[in-house]
Amino acid sequence: MSTAKIEDARRRLTQSAFDFLVRATREIEASTKYSVIHFATAVELLLKARLMNEHWTLVVERSSDADLNKFLSGACRTVSSIEAVQRLEKICHQHIPKNAVTQFKRLSDHRNQIIHFFHDATDGQATPGHLEKIVAEQFRCWFHLERLLSNWSDQFRDYTTNISHVGRLMQRNRTFLDIAFKELKPEIDKAKRGGAIFCTCSGCGHEASELKDISTELFKQTCWVCKLPETFLKIECPHCQKLVRLEGDYAESRPCPHCENDITASDLHDILDHGDSDPTYGTSINCALCTTHDSVVLHENTHICTYCLGIEDSVSGCEWCNEAQMGGGDLEASFYYGCEFCEGRAGWKDD
Repeated sequence: MSTAKIEDARRRLTQSAFDFLVRATREIEASTKYSVIHFATAVELLLKARLMNEHWTLVVERSSDADLNKFLSGACRTVSSIEAVQRLEKICHQHIPKNAVTQFKRLSDHRNQIIHFFHDATDGQATPGHLEKIVAEQFRCWFHLERLLSNWSDQFRDYTTNISHVGRLMQRNRTFLDIAFKELKPEIDKAKRGGAIFCTCSGCGHEASELKDISTELFKQTCWVCKLPETFLKIECPHCQKLVRLEGDYAESRPCPHCENDITASDLHDILDHGDSDPTYGTSINCALCTTHDSVVLHENTHICTYCLGIEDSVSGCEWCNEAQMGGGDLEASFYYGCEFCEGRAGWKDD
């Protein structure tokens, strides 16, 4: 009986999330502040629904407060979206790209600002510029959220219709991004005349994503309209020698579209490693973006992870575990608080 009740609660939670998403996409202009609140709430609920797939207690803020009857009645305090991400990564071993975490946090911060104080996008005060920025935020969030739901297709297989519906509504809101693109078009055309190359953005669909080649294999593009960053590789498949494009998302291996053989992280290491090493940390460097050990190589003065294809100009070292890592942020207090790969002195004392 309890199992059926828990599954029913998860179903209602997920459906509520999609209801919030639909409301958010429909009320972007008429009620901008509620659009932000509803979109951020939907993201949080979907992350909680994924946690519930592992166990309902993971959704409760403090494990000591886990009481099934209180939980099912909505009386328990539950985790925030950022706490949900942390539990999905550390307990459920689910990779959430750092760009996605950053975007979810920005949206959550906007919601908190609206609820607890005020926001420039409050009803009656939202200018066209505010609308463009908010829609761009939502597009970036949806880009990452849709990818996560695709990766979790086993858990959300009953909601493919809901996902498609939200996707269509998001595209309808491109009107606001069309305005932004129109405003930026003269500058984009000027940049093109100066030799810049622009591609179609995977997020907003505009030909506004400026392409920069870091090397003959590594490319990065950033959209001028919605600011979505994308990284990809163009390499010869080590099996069939045909040119393939590999997108920047976490994977231990990626199938070649021509021969269907797997191109592994080890293959990418061999292709991208030109024999250089970081002058401070050598060749053993972890990736904090996807929490993968020894996956980073120095490629044309740029550090790149062979799993998630994340890139950074520099790396740093944890003051507690001494692990070199890329994308770990400011590690100034890492001796006490640790890093993505350790809990620091504080965790050691707790043990």
